[in-house]
Amino acid sequence: MFALKVVKNMIYFIIKKLPYDLSSHAGVANSDILKSYLGLLCLGKNDFDAIENFRTNPFFKRALGLVNVPSSPTLRQRLDANASSW
Repeated sequence: MFALKVVKNMIYFIIKKLPYDLSSHAGVANSDILKSYLGLLCLGKNDFDAIENFRTNPFFKRALGLVNVPSSPTLRQRLDANASSW
C-alpha cells in the first residue's frame, strides 16, 4: 500500500508491506527486445528463431546489458506489434 500526504510543501510517503507479493507480468522490457534483435543483426542473423541459441549464453546477455533474453515468439510478437511506432 502506498499513500501520499502533503503538509506545508513537504511530501511524506507512507509505505506498507502488502500481505501478498506484487509481481510484474510484463515480461521482457522493450529495450531488451530491441537490444536482442540488434545483437542478432550484428551477428548477421535476421531470423527470429536464431535468438534461441543465445538464450542460455551469458556473454550475449552481459555484452548487451540485458535483464532477460526473449524467446523467439516473444521477440517476433513484440517487434510485429510495435513496428509502426518504433
